[in-house]
Amino acid sequence: MDLRHSGKWAPYFFRAGAKGFTSGLVNVVPGKSHAMLKALREDDWTAVWRLWEDILPFENLRAKYNAGNNVVIVKEAMEQLGLRAGVTREPVDPLNESDKKEVTALLAHGDC
Repeated sequence: MDLRHSGKWAPYFFRAGAKGFTSGLVNVVPGKSHAMLKALREDDWTAVWRLWEDILPFENLRAKYNAGNNVVIVKEAMEQLGLRAGVTREPVDPLNESDKKEVTALLAHGDC
């Protein structure tokens, strides 16, 4: 299981006893990550799975190329939202134009 995408895996980890999760999405849409944590802690599985379906396209985009998109997708989304992502390290590979457009589409439709 890839712990770098634990927002995607949070429902499963909670069922196994986890008490929290890490989130790249919290940098982009903090409300979704906080809502997921709240729903998990309150055992509101209807809300959990609704939120999970909302974040899945973003998390799947991060998981592309054997998780090569993990950090660069979060940074691209932040930059598109006008947030300074900064450079903590250079990406393994630059984000391709197709994936940049997918980030734009996800943000435009609120699908993350």
